[in-house]
Amino acid sequence: MEVRTFLSTDMMFAHTPASDSLNLEIPPLTFDRVYSRHITTSDFSLFKLPVEISSRVLDYLTKKDLTTLSLVDHDCLRLAMPSNFKDVKLCFDPAKPQSLLANHLFSITEQYAPSHPSLDMPSCIRRLTITTDPLAQCPPCRSARVTEHISPSENQDIHLISFIQSVSNILEKSLPNLHILDWNLPTSISSPTLQSIFASPAKHLRLEGVVLHEHNGFCLDNDQLPLETLSLNVSFTSYSDKSPHFFDNIFRRTRSTLRQLRWTGNLDAEQIYLADEGISFPCLRSLTLDTISCNSDNILDLFLGPGTRVETLAMDTMTPSTSTFFGTRGYMSTLKHLCWLIHDQGEFAPLDKILLFIADNSQLETLHIPGPLSPSFLSRSLLPTLTQCFTSLTSLHLVWASADIQEEALEAIATMNSLRHLWLSAGNQDGLRSTWQINHQCIITLLAPLTRLATLAFSRDTYVENAHPLAPRSCDYYSSRMLPVGVDVSKYLSTDDYATYQGKNVDIDKARAQQTAMLRLAWESWHAEQMIDIGRQYAIAFPSLHWFFVGQLAFASASHGFDFAQYPPRRDPCLTSLQKKMSVTLWRPI
Repeated sequence: MEVRTFLSTDMMFAHTPASDSLNLEIPPLTFDRVYSRHITTSDFSLFKLPVEISSRVLDYLTKKDLTTLSLVDHDCLRLAMPSNFKDVKLCFDPAKPQSLLANHLFSITEQYAPSHPSLDMPSCIRRLTITTDPLAQCPPCRSARVTEHISPSENQDIHLISFIQSVSNILEKSLPNLHILDWNLPTSISSPTLQSIFASPAKHLRLEGVVLHEHNGFCLDNDQLPLETLSLNVSFTSYSDKSPHFFDNIFRRTRSTLRQLRWTGNLDAEQIYLADEGISFPCLRSLTLDTISCNSDNILDLFLGPGTRVETLAMDTMTPSTSTFFGTRGYMSTLKHLCWLIHDQGEFAPLDKILLFIADNSQLETLHIPGPLSPSFLSRSLLPTLTQCFTSLTSLHLVWASADIQEEALEAIATMNSLRHLWLSAGNQDGLRSTWQINHQCIITLLAPLTRLATLAFSRDTYVENAHPLAPRSCDYYSSRMLPVGVDVSKYLSTDDYATYQGKNVDIDKARAQQTAMLRLAWESWHAEQMIDIGRQYAIAFPSLHWFFVGQLAFASASHGFDFAQYPPRRDPCLTSLQKKMSVTLWRPI
């Protein structure tokens, strides 16, 4: 989603269009809640309906409809604003310091509220995202780590400080209905800025890649923070005696309301202090600890002690503490969803201990292991364990550290009749190069007994290139994007694009560049056509299939049959749609 500008007769706003909010279904506030004291004078027909009905009608309007509606009159502008501004993104671009949208939004806030409460745009904001250039990152292809924060030049640093200060002012004064705050700006921030973040009314908070200045210390004014979900990827510029207490302060104040915690980042043990006295989290149901245990047992005791109510657990085995936990914890009565995060199968990742923990929790409904495992461990140890007594298992994600998936492994998976969601992968898992030459006919045949499958996904799958022998080759099928020999290019291009491909009335260098671009565009259409044919074969073989991912494309069942999940079809090499569909480790503010 990109930050765009909406121009009215009164002012210019920075906002994210409502229909672009694909990653978060957050409803807008109703008209009467934002403008409770405003008396409408418009004759527009929507104002003649009850508020409950008119708000439902707005849900069906596209971003273009909302823009048109806001131009009718001032009351219609107010009517469209809760939908237009429910989800706002402020993007810092070091190359364009003159377009600091945070400053602009803050000036609007100061100008129109409270002197003009009837046009209170900040009160419409329910989600605020603070980020950098949205094209700078594409998870999971490139995941921002806390050591990769922005290091701007001296001039850019001035603009960045101004940007952060403006955001802090907004958070402190102007967003009474803020529900979700997503701080995805990997840079260092000061304690006052951190105070502003936690002083906001947000119930869901993410701090991603944030580096904290702890020389001034950190102390929260509130005894309680009513956060329901919290995602932390935080480090410190330098170690001090006050640094470790940051996490203890946060957890103590959120213990009574916290439902989901995602805690990631490479921290040293001395950077984490947790008091010895017990703190319970009665509402905590989802927990992700990713390279965060720091060989400290009290972290695991805090969240996963005897009284834990955690239902979803995602954790690595990078340290002796986590390895020992999996080997000794045994049965967890509340656990339903388990994700084993594999980063390195080194000395602290004994397979026998994780296997013992899995075997002791046969009540699991979800088992996701997104890292590659050896075919021998999968076929001889894990899959036999799962096929014995895991009658409640509905979601499975496995990755083979081999060029292909063995038939005996597929046959074992086919005996798990309870499965409804399956994600398989093999071959190279690093970078963008895919090496798993998948055999779809074999998979369809061997997995045929899984008639209840509703979701099926394949990642890192690749296909044989039948391009001309003299055509240039790349290291990867998706990088080469070469049409097979004999394919009619005009079939996969529009009339205008085909005319561009022919390169008439242009010099030879430009003609070659145009032809290369149009050939790749034609390949995308050809590839999508091949994948939809494969998707329809799976839809026939698995009658309950509703969502399918193959060839970096997502498909879904529709009223007219199996089709692309979005139009125009667009490849998803970073697996974003697949992660949203199946991952149990994502931050999910609700």
